[in-house]
Amino acid sequence: MSGGGGPVGIYNFRLNQFATWQAALARVSGASGRARFIAVGESVVRGEYAGDTGQWDNAKANSWTSKLRDYLSGLGYPAVTEDLFSSGGNAGVVPMSALRNVYKPGFNAASGWAQSGSTGFGGCLLINSTDGNALTFTPQVDVDTFEIWDITSASAGVIQYNVDGGANTTLTQTDATVTLRRTQIDAGTPGAHTLNISRVSGTGFLIGVRAWNSEAPAIDFINGGRGGATAALLNNSAAVFAYKPHLTTLAASADAIGIQCTINDTIAGTVGTTYKSGMNGVIAACKSGGASVFLMTGNPVNTANATDEVQQQFRQYCYDLADENDIGLIDLHQIYQNYATMQANGFATNALHPNKAFYADLVSNHLGPIMAQMGGI
Repeated sequence: MSGGGGPVGIYNFRLNQFATWQAALARVSGASGRARFIAVGESVVRGEYAGDTGQWDNAKANSWTSKLRDYLSGLGYPAVTEDLFSSGGNAGVVPMSALRNVYKPGFNAASGWAQSGSTGFGGCLLINSTDGNALTFTPQVDVDTFEIWDITSASAGVIQYNVDGGANTTLTQTDATVTLRRTQIDAGTPGAHTLNISRVSGTGFLIGVRAWNSEAPAIDFINGGRGGATAALLNNSAAVFAYKPHLTTLAASADAIGIQCTINDTIAGTVGTTYKSGMNGVIAACKSGGASVFLMTGNPVNTANATDEVQQQFRQYCYDLADENDIGLIDLHQIYQNYATMQANGFATNALHPNKAFYADLVSNHLGPIMAQMGGI
């Protein structure tokens, strides 16, 4: 296994890899602009089982992206996580009820809104082909801007939106050309606002929503975790609304991107060359816009699901990828040792997923300090 000096589990991080991140934090501290951090990967990115009382209860607020937001905010760099992309996992696996003021308080995918079978950034796309009940999003901080992500296609219908119950604006999605569309909305004076999105006709599609206060420079954390993700799925460009096209679009204006994707490939026993090929494609997409990029292994899992030998192989693949792409790596196996030790230390929820305490420890003792150091804080 490759190694290196410095803090346990921190490999190949160098300041010259993080010039974009450093510049972004300087903008925020100087009140001259915003920064953007994107998290890419599997259910551990999404924060599954980080919930206060269960799998989904307030899980987004306890995910490592949100904990990193809190950590950097504590250092004087305001940050927000007012975003939600797709449903989080395979159609039927993640119940829509988990999105209804549970996973992300303030987000209510009401009534006819359900999951499609198509994976986009953050999980499966949301669809409505039955009624006009509104999907609502009320950010937990003051905002003055919303952004809707949707798609156009020959099979799509018509949706509409309004802010705070005002006049509706129609978005016609029916088009022979499949495109990824982002619509930015002025919500008026910064404050508590609600975005309402509803179906008008046909099948309405929604990828996700974001919100921010344009008058208050901050770091925008965007969580792209997708339950069950593999390297091949993250690298999929089969459709405009597949994961990688979304990622590439977001990466064009990102300042830092963290990639965490080993667990599902480990369990599946993905061939090493296949895994590395997929990950190289994801890394290239993340770096394409100039963002500062790093890797993170998944946490150790129960050996009943993947033998220690296989887990060690995937650790080495990550070291190889870090070397080949000249990016940093956070090795959670080196930090947390193995599943039995994680469990004994109170960091495991089940055979595959860590718990709320794990995410807090990961950020406060490992991820937070290295991202602050790389940012020049």
